[in-house]
Amino acid sequence: MNRGGAPAAFALLEKLSLAQLERRVACNIDRGIRVSSELRAMLERRRREAAPATCSHCGRDGHAREACPWRFGGPNVNPISNPDGA
Repeated sequence: MNRGGAPAAFALLEKLSLAQLERRVACNIDRGIRVSSELRAMLERRRREAAPATCSHCGRDGHAREACPWRFGGPNVNPISNPDGA
């Protein structure tokens, strides 16, 4: 199958917001239209980009493990007993 128009179509899809892209994919699935692996990969990448950073050390949102203030004996607060950090 000739996919000559695919790059142009994907360029248009890149301009959609994450919610618009998710609706378009859900609509295609509801109609029984097969969703390409490229479109699924684009949707998954956009979801990861939109998700807030979650630290794998303390479990809080907003920073990565490398920037965790609790990683090297930072604040004297147990992150599990005080999830707000206050």
